[in-house]
Amino acid sequence: MPVVRPFEAIRAEIAALDAALKLLSWDRQTVMSPGGASARAEHTSRLARQRHALLVGDEFGQALDRFQTAHAGHPLQAAIHSHWDRERAIAVRTPVELALRIARVGSEAYSAWRVAKPADDFDAMAPYLAEQFGLARELSDALRQPHHADVYDPLLDLFEPRLATSEVQAWFGPTRTALRRLLAEIREATPICVNLSGEWNPAALRGAMAEIIRELGFDFDRGRLDLANNAFCANISGSDLRMTTRASDHLRGVYSSSLHEFGHAIYEQSVDDALEGTGIDTGVSLSVHESQSRLWENIVGRSRGFLDRFRAVLVRHVPGLERFSADDLYRGLSAVEPTYLRVGADEVSYSLHIMIRFDLERALLNRELDIRDLPEAWNARYAEDLGVTVRRASEGCLQDVHWPKGSIGYFPTYAIGNLIGGQLLEVYRAEPTNARDFEVGKYGSLREWLAERIYRHGSRYPATELIAQSVGGPIDPAAWLRYLRNKYGELYGLSS
Repeated sequence: MPVVRPFEAIRAEIAALDAALKLLSWDRQTVMSPGGASARAEHTSRLARQRHALLVGDEFGQALDRFQTAHAGHPLQAAIHSHWDRERAIAVRTPVELALRIARVGSEAYSAWRVAKPADDFDAMAPYLAEQFGLARELSDALRQPHHADVYDPLLDLFEPRLATSEVQAWFGPTRTALRRLLAEIREATPICVNLSGEWNPAALRGAMAEIIRELGFDFDRGRLDLANNAFCANISGSDLRMTTRASDHLRGVYSSSLHEFGHAIYEQSVDDALEGTGIDTGVSLSVHESQSRLWENIVGRSRGFLDRFRAVLVRHVPGLERFSADDLYRGLSAVEPTYLRVGADEVSYSLHIMIRFDLERALLNRELDIRDLPEAWNARYAEDLGVTVRRASEGCLQDVHWPKGSIGYFPTYAIGNLIGGQLLEVYRAEPTNARDFEVGKYGSLREWLAERIYRHGSRYPATELIAQSVGGPIDPAAWLRYLRNKYGELYGLSS
């Protein structure tokens, strides 16, 4: 009779496969040669097959049941069981053939995108995008449950469990109206004339940001920061966080993306060690994760106190920055300048970029929009919402890696993260000592406050419950909109 492995043993094997897949993905996006794309797709597919087989196997199902019975009534073990029960249910409902196609096409499409984007070749990328959205429809059908009212719901649920598309629409509708109104007011105000564009040395900027995020609390014995074509954070494990940062012709390229990925990484580094290896030792959802990356990138990183504190570090590392005062940097990094580019966008226009993508990917899923018409639809929305003319596909619908990689349903989490970050800031600053710390650039108390409220819990609690515990109520756009109105009202001299 074969030995029946315990739940923990199978869980550890799945974790090892996850680590291998994440490491292969990190390598593909940083140092892998272009010629390795085909082999990498094959390797990824085989590992994904093994992971899927473990999750759907009877042995894991039986082990999961035994674990639940043995730990009945224990809240922590119940959270662990709930996490893996959900993972198994998703895998069981996803046909193995579909899971393998998703893995293979994601790898191939990413490699194609890396060629098509710089070549501005939408026609070359269109078949891959059509295939990805076709796979997304198949996945939605496979995962759909009675409570899913929209084709988008099962895909959104992968990134933001238990959140309905209708809830996102309820938040985004009034937020879009408020943002467009604020943007119109800012356009009528005197513009900020601080030009931070230039040929900044990416390696020097990376060095400055590494020093800054070390001071903010990141442990470089358990992580790293590298330059790459696109910024991301790969959580190989809680003791191996791989951040990348991207250069642009504006200071905020490396600056903002480093702080953004730091927000993800410090969350993962700060999870309670007691949760290591349980499966709930990571961030609870993408919106909560993005609340941290957006908070550190923007609310902290584009604040006056932050630039007062860290200007000296930037100047020491980056030749040419000495000619800008801390106030220059604050104004230049905070200036509202809508462009075609989402990454590094100003705080006012950023969520409009996300809402455009949210609407378009829903239209593509519902076959209300054909892939061939995507560039035209994209460009029209940019003209309407941001007053921006998009001249080429590389500046428009090919700019992001998400759809080529198959991450359909991901985009809303960025904007929801903004809303959550605004609420967290408001509650944190309600304590006078915290407010003073924030104004003078003392961020240790903020990191510790967030660690206590958010980070240490990993995914022990559902996102909605965690946020309610942290801010005293449900997600509400009002706090973030108040933050924007206060900051930019002062910055641009707007009437209240």
